[in-house]
Amino acid sequence: MVLKLDRSRGCLLGGAVGDALGWPIEFCSLSEIELRYSHGYREAAFNGAVTDDTQMVLFTAEGLLRAYVAVQKSPLWATHAAYARWYRTQTEQYPAEFEPNDGWLLPHQALWDRRAPGNTCMSALGAAGYNPLRADNNSKGCGGVMRVAPIGLTHTEPFETAGRISELTHGHPTSSVASGAFALLIAHIARDQMPLLAAVDAVIGYAAQQEQSGETVEALSLARDHATLGSGRGIPAPLAPGLNGGGWIAEEALAIAVFCCLAERDPIDAIYRAVEHDGDSDSTGAIAGNILGALLGTEWIPDEWLRKLELREVIEQMAADLVAITEGRATSDLAKRYPA
Repeated sequence: MVLKLDRSRGCLLGGAVGDALGWPIEFCSLSEIELRYSHGYREAAFNGAVTDDTQMVLFTAEGLLRAYVAVQKSPLWATHAAYARWYRTQTEQYPAEFEPNDGWLLPHQALWDRRAPGNTCMSALGAAGYNPLRADNNSKGCGGVMRVAPIGLTHTEPFETAGRISELTHGHPTSSVASGAFALLIAHIARDQMPLLAAVDAVIGYAAQQEQSGETVEALSLARDHATLGSGRGIPAPLAPGLNGGGWIAEEALAIAVFCCLAERDPIDAIYRAVEHDGDSDSTGAIAGNILGALLGTEWIPDEWLRKLELREVIEQMAADLVAITEGRATSDLAKRYPA
């Protein structure tokens, strides 16, 4: 399993682009989108501002990188601490029991902007202690899924690792399974270089063998079947029947993104289709962008979008650092950026 730099960059940049594309219409119905953008949403200017989705992806990556540098720390413990640092950016204080250990990522100002952070993530992290335990809630909101793409880029057991890390904020089993399925999908397309449909089939097959996976397997199977029957033609835009729940919950968000990426041959069509709907547009856009970037690298992303994208340099640096740890390169620069 080899991770190429362009696929790592594509995955993280694509996710951020999808996030930024969806954020202006996150809380809009499709009719409101059509009314607000009378010439079509594609004619709207791309402003490049990202949300908590991209912020949390970067703190997930930071946790993985710090775990690698520290050697003795597990990804679960290190990512739990990284999420405490993200919590600080949103509240200006750490959760109880956490001590400052800032590092390179935290000072970037765009991470401190509140961009509609998820209530479940905020409440779970605010109540969390030092030990990384399953959140005391029954939520399967998509906040557990949208942040785990870096795990698919780096870890040999992405399903299990992502599932446990999602549990830090979302206690419902479907959140764990959907998060694991997404990380495994990223691993198959970015590292194993599988075609997308084959990767989706492999993920469905693996997930079906896990406990309490029924909701995720059903949603992914529905997305695959609708998308591959005539490549989505004849299916009402923007989503297939049965996938129009809005993506607020874990398995729906993943299925919507998978459907759009499978149904559309043009990645720009796919990313727009992933955000133009009645629902959590930034999260479904982010997940779709992660998939497209892991599959295609950065070539599909318009230059104008990259020029405007917030935190672009940070994202590119972290994408390169994730490649470095998959290659076993523990450089002094890594240790400086990600202190144990």
